[in-house]
Amino acid sequence: MSVLADAFEAAWDLRAELHGDPDTDVYRLLDGMYEGAPGWTVDRFGDAVSLRRYARGELSADESEQLGRLVESLQRRLDDDVPVFLRQADRAPVQIAGVVVLPAEGDPLSARPGRCGVRERGLRFGVDMLWGQNPGLFADAREARQAVRDRSEGRRILNLFSYTSAFGVAAAVGGARSTTNVDVVLTALERGRANYGLNGLPDDPRAHLRSEGFEFVKRALKRGETWDGVVVDPPPVRTRGKRRGRGWDPDRDLPRLVEAVRSLVSPGGWLLVVSAVRGRDRFEDRLDPGSWIGIPRGADFPGPLEQGMRGLLLET
Repeated sequence: MSVLADAFEAAWDLRAELHGDPDTDVYRLLDGMYEGAPGWTVDRFGDAVSLRRYARGELSADESEQLGRLVESLQRRLDDDVPVFLRQADRAPVQIAGVVVLPAEGDPLSARPGRCGVRERGLRFGVDMLWGQNPGLFADAREARQAVRDRSEGRRILNLFSYTSAFGVAAAVGGARSTTNVDVVLTALERGRANYGLNGLPDDPRAHLRSEGFEFVKRALKRGETWDGVVVDPPPVRTRGKRRGRGWDPDRDLPRLVEAVRSLVSPGGWLLVVSAVRGRDRFEDRLDPGSWIGIPRGADFPGPLEQGMRGLLLET
């Protein structure tokens, strides 16, 4: 008996609608916490699969055996040569099965090993299976990106903590008049520009700015700038300060950031706050009741909403 492979097989059958979607090939195949395999997740990224093990240390003999059976199940369901990558909490990602993955056509970062292309409702993104802490696209924010896409036509959109600029891409393809993606990490901005290129969007340096989030907000408030739509998607965990900053603490900083950013939203505009902070002390409990609506995750992310990513839309 293989708990991991059995859990995957059961989860596969629940995602029939996603398996057959020609416009979306990045989604969660197994959320082990809620689908019978605690400590593991399995995600599809185009032609590749990413396995994540949250425990630290070497795989036990039993884990290695279960992992092997899971790979066999993936090969049976997808392809004998499906590229399978393993990410673990305390080590670099590795490829454990399959052929060499190929990047998307036109990807400016195609030389990076493990680079491949994915689709989400017709949008194109480049992801990194062997580089960085995460591949570069969070499938649990799919519905939040759609909400941005649906509300961006003719509007100026600000995307704070932009990471790989996926929200910016959604806004731009949705007809935004302009998009501004802000992140303090240069490699994140580089990946964001690559995603813009994959979607045929203009290579405008004003669309990708390097700044710490609070510093950008402070300067924008001083200049009296506003946007018609603002996305705030900060890290769910503490980070070290960059460029003499004190770092990010979600419990300390998220409520006051939301309060400050609300002044950047033009009358009739909207603010989307994406939070993946776990626990009972949710920052949205400090907001006025009825001032926001929740955006759920897709059906491939089971479990209570408060234990994962939450999209909260505040409209002025």
